[in-house]
Amino acid sequence: MLIYVYRMFRYGMSYFIATSFFSKDIRNAVLKLYSFVRIPDNIVDIVDGWFAIKSDTIYCENKKCWFGDGNNVCTHRCRKMLHTHYVHAHKQLSHYYQQWNTAFQKNDIKDEKFGEYVKLFKMYAIPYEYSTLFFQSMLRDCIIDRYQTYEEVEKYMYGSAAVIGLMMCSIMWVHDHRALKYARILWDAMQFTNFLRDVREDAIYLDRVYLPAQDLQTYWLLHEDIINFAQEFDSRDPKKWSAFQSYMKVQIKTCRDLYKQANKWYSYLSLEARKAVSLSSLLYQEILCNIEKNDYDVFSLSARTTLWDKLRVWWKWKFSY
Repeated sequence: MLIYVYRMFRYGMSYFIATSFFSKDIRNAVLKLYSFVRIPDNIVDIVDGWFAIKSDTIYCENKKCWFGDGNNVCTHRCRKMLHTHYVHAHKQLSHYYQQWNTAFQKNDIKDEKFGEYVKLFKMYAIPYEYSTLFFQSMLRDCIIDRYQTYEEVEKYMYGSAAVIGLMMCSIMWVHDHRALKYARILWDAMQFTNFLRDVREDAIYLDRVYLPAQDLQTYWLLHEDIINFAQEFDSRDPKKWSAFQSYMKVQIKTCRDLYKQANKWYSYLSLEARKAVSLSSLLYQEILCNIEKNDYDVFSLSARTTLWDKLRVWWKWKFSY
């Protein structure tokens, strides 16, 4: 169980804090579920060797990139390096999914790698197709780095986030179709909040832009403008920057509307589950507040919530129950 605790503590502090308010059985199940989805996500998003690299450009001009002997290997976060990584990640993740599928179909609860996850899915009757949808979205990250419409992003989010909310419903023994609808809305809201917060990191480190091109074009912006903001923020075009601020303002309002709709989920949950889910929602909404405080600058300033932010949200939340 310690490895499950570590993974959530290391990669999802907001979830870790909120999960502590579940009963022991549900908390342990949620920790396992988080670990189940975290491992594939890390396969795609963690590029070996990058922690020692200082450059912040993905557009490498070094013609010797990945050619010649070891001394000539490019040390930049360039597209060629990312392409190599994503090809490898797609192959590794496909194999990982096949192993999961085999373990699940054989009901192999003693499998060293997947046994605990098989037991989790069986014990809480989590539909297997949810895991398939999740893996499909993770594999999509290996081959798609730009999105043209919100519908395309929404399809991706259904597999990468919404199905996790649906799995959570199974763990909490909530099966009303109306509850499932609101669970999906909440996880979509949290996922898109992540997209707004991580615009720079996604662009610089992973060469991804999740913000839909059609929505950006409404503000006379292109995906290339997002890349330029991420790489050369100090020399940004004032008009384009003003347009981006307007875009972010609308997206934050949309996210808040989703969070408000998702509040209807609480009426289907037990008191303890309601506490944990509502705290998680509030912690994520604080990210939107930080983006606004930074005047929508998600390129030179961090919108991630600090420990103090989390404690402040928790303190306010504590007196609402």
